[in-house]
Amino acid sequence: MTKADDRDEAARRQLRRLAESMADDIVAMTDDEFLAEIKETGQDLDDLARRGERAIANGIAESGRRKLAAAREGARAAAARRKSSGPSNVINLPLVEKRRILQRIAAKNSELRTKLTMAARHEEDGEISENDLNSLLEDLLDVGAIDEDGNTK
Repeated sequence: MTKADDRDEAARRQLRRLAESMADDIVAMTDDEFLAEIKETGQDLDDLARRGERAIANGIAESGRRKLAAAREGARAAAARRKSSGPSNVINLPLVEKRRILQRIAAKNSELRTKLTMAARHEEDGEISENDLNSLLEDLLDVGAIDEDGNTK
């Protein structure tokens, strides 16, 4: 490490300590002291509250976007692994066994149960088609709800 790097690191440590000290001071203030401090600086409390709410909402939205992106990437990676290794074991199971797997999962998930009932209404025999069943099982496999043999995780 060079002397310049050492100075930069020392400056960062000092800045961190200052920020921590300021945060501690703010947390230690009573509500009245905090409001008086805001008034003293001439800032509009309502404007500060709106900006704070917006910052929190933006942070929550960004966190959600990152989680969604990570989930999508995980699903893409799982699908790519599955495609490279050929059809999964669960897809090669007999139709009756595939239906049993889906029924077992749907019994624990009312939203899935409702969707399956709606999908089955569109089929002639009142049962979801094997292609749709395979697609659902692959989706469940991709998101990690089941393993290659159809066992719930």
